[in-house]
Amino acid sequence: MKNVENAILSGCSAGGLASILHCDNFKALVPMVAKVKCFADAWYFINAKDISGAPHIEDFYYDVVKTHSEPTRQ
Repeated sequence: MKNVENAILSGCSAGGLASILHCDNFKALVPMVAKVKCFADAWYFINAKDISGAPHIEDFYYDVVKTHSEPTRQ
């Protein structure tokens, strides 16, 4: 992978979440100049409150989207 110029990581269902969560690790495997895109074709959503009654999963996904939606600073 030392000569990669473009790379894409994708997944669906639980793999979609994994592709987003591991995007930074994936980018670290290719040269700095390579263009890397990561996307979730479909996510594994659990629309339920946790045992305490809080919407933990909803908050977690919000944080994941917010993190990966912000522009990268160099």
